Amino acid sequence: MTLIMFLIYGCDKKKASLGADNEIRVICSNEDKDTVQRYLSSVFTDTIFTPEPEPYYYLKFSDPSTYERLKSQAYIIIASTNSNLDNSGFQLIKKILTKDQFNQLQNNNPMIIGKDVFAKDQLFMILNLENEKKSNKLIQDKKNFIRQKYHDQFLSRQRKFILDGISNTKLEQKLFSKYDWSIKIPWGWELIKEISDSNFVWIGREMPFQWISINWEPGNITSDELIAGNYLWSWLPKY
Repeated sequence: MTLIMFLIYGCDKKKASLGADNEIRVICSNEDKDTVQRYLSSVFTDTIFTPEPEPYYYLKFSDPSTYERLKSQAYIIIASTNSNLDNSGFQLIKKILTKDQFNQLQNNNPMIIGKDVFAKDQLFMILNLENEKKSNKLIQDKKNFIRQKYHDQFLSRQRKFILDGISNTKLEQKLFSKYDWSIKIPWGWELIKEISDSNFVWIGREMPFQWISINWEPGNITSDELIAGNYLWSWLPKY
């Protein structure tokens, strides 16, 4: 059974995909929303600390009528929980898939995932959650695979966005002359906070929120993992 199917083979003239790197646009009917959210929430369970804990990805739901406007977003999932012709999500899936792809989705493989379908650096997934037993098995069997696909794409997009383009050479030179750090800093980043007597430096930008903080102490603080862990956890609220 083939898991990955590329829905559209296009030229290299596609524009860059749109939207935030941590936002997954989920397109389904309102009647399917609770079920789809339950399934997807069991896949995208990662937490990131900024420094407060928050989801790695946010699921943003939209009605199938918004498909044409959203189809160039970076992360799109179209889902349906039944084959009812009155279900707008099911109608959309049937409309955009070829006959062979639709038959695969209905009979063999409840998931189709494609890359760069309508835009560069895009992940495009279609889910058929009609068969609860098969859907549950899919989630359990392919959970890590799906998460890895999104994680790889997230890093790829972030790397291009953060490191490509103009650097903040003024801040780079300042940190080099003061701390002897050779570090590349993206344009738009600034010095958020600096506490010289505490050896603390925090740089980043506000929108989208991206940052790096650096703190150091001389000598060997501890070789015990528990003490080191407690030190790190207390470090976040402290600074």
